[in-house]
This record gives sequence, structure tokens and C-alpha cells, in this order.
Amino acid sequence: DEIWVSGPQVVRSYLNAADNIGTKVLADGQIWHRTGDAGCWDTQGRLWLWGRHAAGCQGTYPFQVEIPAQQLPSVRKAAFVCVDNHGILALEGQRGPLPDWTQRWHVVWLRQIPLDARHGSKVDYPRLRALLSPHLTRQTQ
Repeated sequence: DEIWVSGPQVVRSYLNAADNIGTKVLADGQIWHRTGDAGCWDTQGRLWLWGRHAAGCQGTYPFQVEIPAQQLPSVRKAAFVCVDNHGILALEGQRGPLPDWTQRWHVVWLRQIPLDARHGSKVDYPRLRALLSPHLTRQTQ
């Protein structure tokens, strides 16, 4: 479920060869680059991007949860993180009814989901994880 790419557009090696470790794979004489993203092919040959592979939690990846959650009328922003092997869906917006599929994870409504200062639009996942960690501890006690 991790996306690897190969072809003439893929750089064979980084300038610092030590950076190749873990990202460049030689298979059958061909260099493959590990993107660090998770995804899958569907039956129509389309590649579905699920988010960062390392951000997965018990077989679920961020985009699989965040994209459908953001379609809910009461949700402005959604972010999915894994804390102590528990999936947490953070929602920003007005509290409202949620579909049954949200019962699979802890759902936390926040006034504001923290954003990465460099981009202003990307979720700051490390900060969000730290913010949600105490909440998970309270929920599981």
C-alpha cells in the first residue's frame, strides 16, 4: 500500500548517497523511488492517494477519513491522526450529527485545527497529535 514510482523521471541517486537509504530500491535492474505515500489502484486502474504511509493507523490513512468528513455540512476542516495506536478524527466546525462510520474512531470537535506555519493551509499533525493525546487518555480511562 506504499506508492513506489519508477521511470526516466525518477532520479537514480540523490547528491548525498546516504539520502538514498530507505527511499531508493533497486529491483530487476530498475530504480524505484519510495514516495512515503499510501494508496491503491482501483478496478478501473485509477490510483487513489490515501496520505502519508507513516500516518496510517490500524490500516486507515488520513485522506480516507478526512476527505469524506470534510463533505459533511457541519465540518469546515478535518484531520485524522494516530495517537498510541488509536485513530482520532479531529473536526473543526459546528457540532452536528455524524454518520455511523465515525464511530470507528474517537471524534473530537475543536475550535480550530492547528495549521503548519509555513503553508497556512496544511494541518500541523505533530501539534495536533500533542493536542489530542491528553484527550485520548481521558477517553480510555
